[in-house]
Amino acid sequence: MTETAWNRLPAAALRSLAENDAIVLLPVASTEQHGPHLATGVDDFLCSEVCRRTAAKLAPGCPVVVAPTVWFGLADHHTAFGGTFSISLATYHAVLRDLCRSILQAGFRRIVLVNGQAATSWPWPPLPAT
Repeated sequence: MTETAWNRLPAAALRSLAENDAIVLLPVASTEQHGPHLATGVDDFLCSEVCRRTAAKLAPGCPVVVAPTVWFGLADHHTAFGGTFSISLATYHAVLRDLCRSILQAGFRRIVLVNGQAATSWPWPPLPAT
């Protein structure tokens, strides 16, 4: 199987992929509570795996690289439940902008941000029975 994980590839391989117009998948997830039945990293785990599997299906016919997952986001609405990392909108925007800038500076031209915001446990806490 062709390696597609950015952080497992040497710089020379990444330069070659950029020269071959590879697509960069940038998984964007969150570390937050999802109720008592799921781990706080479920968004990260699922989004990372979706990107990995997508890359495996596309490669080698379509060059693709999976960037490391952004594991934090805007999750103030989860902080009261514990286990949640949350940053401000300004910081989040700056992080995504700077990551995309770094990808472009590495020679890549095509970036897909893959939103890994799980909805498997929403709404939480459970709504009262009616």
